[in-house]
Amino acid sequence: MPAPSDGTSAAVDAPSGADHTNAEVKHELSDSEIAVQCRALDLPVLIIDGIEDIRPRWAVDSLHQALTNSQRMKLARSGHLPWVENPDDFRAAVTTFLTKHSRDAPRGRP
Repeated sequence: MPAPSDGTSAAVDAPSGADHTNAEVKHELSDSEIAVQCRALDLPVLIIDGIEDIRPRWAVDSLHQALTNSQRMKLARSGHLPWVENPDDFRAAVTTFLTKHSRDAPRGRP
């Protein structure tokens, strides 16, 4: 796309407001205290997201990366609300995860 004749740059040359905001949030999350605390957690975590979710993937990717003892499950036929959009597969994933990790849990703690 050629540059406009008025000396301004074309709209495609500059990031949109949403792109700029997303880049700032992505940077803040990677260096935030929450990310540091996530990396320090020593417990199993299940992350379930829908394959059809239209939100940026980097948010879930960075959470999965920060939680060092996490397992990620991507559910088909679901978007941002997999527990609503695909409750059977969601329930099965949670049940399997909890069953597996209840056997691994230390005994004798209240």
